[in-house]
Amino acid sequence: MNNISLRNKYLDLNKNIKFITNKHYIKVKEGDYANLNLLKDKVKEILKTNGHFITNKATGYRAQINKKTINKILFPAPRFDSYNIKYINNLNAACKLKELFKSAVYIDSLPPMKTKKKNPNELGYHHFVAPLYMNGKKYRVFITAREKANSNILYVVSAEIIAKIVSDDYKMKISVEELVKNVKLWNYDLEEYHIYNIDNIVCDQIPNNSFYQIESEIIILH
Repeated sequence: MNNISLRNKYLDLNKNIKFITNKHYIKVKEGDYANLNLLKDKVKEILKTNGHFITNKATGYRAQINKKTINKILFPAPRFDSYNIKYINNLNAACKLKELFKSAVYIDSLPPMKTKKKNPNELGYHHFVAPLYMNGKKYRVFITAREKANSNILYVVSAEIIAKIVSDDYKMKISVEELVKNVKLWNYDLEEYHIYNIDNIVCDQIPNNSFYQIESEIIILH
């Protein structure tokens, strides 16, 4: 298996990152079949329009949105609750996948699960995180790029709330340190979570003289 190392070589860790804004969040209540289908159709339409290679500004890494991207976002597991708020948030976040990946911070690259390691085409997964504002809340969105021998595909999108917006909080930027604070990635080899913070980010810029590069096996995603 090839080891491909990515770096945030174009990112200044001391600067803030703008929130990507989704102004057209679609709310879906339990049993609201019409709006659920509307949201799914919107995701498919937007991602099909963006079906080409997109460059992440921090690393220069290029990955593609294609049918596998869309299917994984619409059908994240064999069984899932279509009306779960996390799923609805993920669909709404996926509408801004192109913009999010462009501005995302690279976290780390990890190997595929053991069952996929036997496939020589499976190289691994690159993990990124980006800030998003939608539905009156601030989120950080996790993006995975799955890399095979001949393809790099944007694969998984999941959003978690950072904070709700209050009347006196309109700051639409976030520091890299805050964005990556306590990020958790599952390592299939070790069968445990890795927790990342600003000092673990692989970058050519040194924040406050405290940077060090983690020594982890880096693999590519697809």
